[in-house]
Amino acid sequence: SVGTHAIVIEAVDSYGNIATANYTLEVTEITPYQRATRIHYNLAKNAHSDAIVSIAYSLLGKPYGPANGPHVFDCSGLVQYVYASVGINVSRSSHTQLYDGLAVSRNDMMPGDIICWGYGDGVVAHTAIYVGNDQMIHAANPSQGVILSNVSGWDRGSSQDIISIRRI
Repeated sequence: SVGTHAIVIEAVDSYGNIATANYTLEVTEITPYQRATRIHYNLAKNAHSDAIVSIAYSLLGKPYGPANGPHVFDCSGLVQYVYASVGINVSRSSHTQLYDGLAVSRNDMMPGDIICWGYGDGVVAHTAIYVGNDQMIHAANPSQGVILSNVSGWDRGSSQDIISIRRI
């Protein structure tokens, strides 16, 4: 939170000696990106996750285009359409989907979560729906359309990194 915070760090060496350091941290603002990426642990899975995954699978092979369905999708349009199909509103753009729901860690990712991909500066460039077993469904690009991809493979093979994982 914004304000002045006292931080005490203690370290114990192999002989049992304790070293203590006191620090003061001054927080002047928290950017929207920092707010969006706070991680929440032990969140229940999305109650609609099975339906979200099923609908996402039904859209495999649809073409890519600047739309949110039902016949053509861009990445954020696909996410918005699938969630709307189960009665959940999410925002329309990849950038704003970073702020939908709550952030969870990659280790806690569950089917139905939204994966936000981007660059180190916090700019989101792509979103996808995690479907389990290290797989995601996403509207990849105009030549591939809506496809199933390996999350780890996409992580290694693209210039983008996972910025956040969102649970609605």
